Amino acid sequence: MVLHSNNIKEPPYPKPIVAWFVVGMLIVAAIVSFIDRQIIAIVVDYIKYDLAVGDAQIGWLYGIFAIFYALAGFPIAWLSDHKSRKHIIAVGVFFLEHHDRCLRFNAELLAAFLGPVGIGVGEATLMPAPISLMGDYFPREKIPLVLSVL
Repeated sequence: MVLHSNNIKEPPYPKPIVAWFVVGMLIVAAIVSFIDRQIIAIVVDYIKYDLAVGDAQIGWLYGIFAIFYALAGFPIAWLSDHKSRKHIIAVGVFFLEHHDRCLRFNAELLAAFLGPVGIGVGEATLMPAPISLMGDYFPREKIPLVLSVL
């Protein structure tokens, strides 16, 4: 442990190359989540045609994503403070990819509903857990730089 001038003991941090590699992986996850979020917008005309739905039903798909993204953030933030953040991120990325495929490969309204729900919950893990995780990899004075990169 490192003892600072204000008598606060900090745990040893991993090597900077390891810490920045973790940041890089989280950036890749954020890029994937951004692409997944845009899937509906890209294929909206095909979804409307395949499901024989109108603009209102498609609007609900966007709304469902936003609602579950916003609501899932609160319990996920709490879990990030009390459980393994690495596992939370891993489950979130799994949710993202599984429900993205659910949305892409199923031409049923239930799958079109569950896709944005899972994508919203999965993306909600990629904000509180990585921010909390950065404290394990970087000293306090480097956190602003890391978060701005992330």
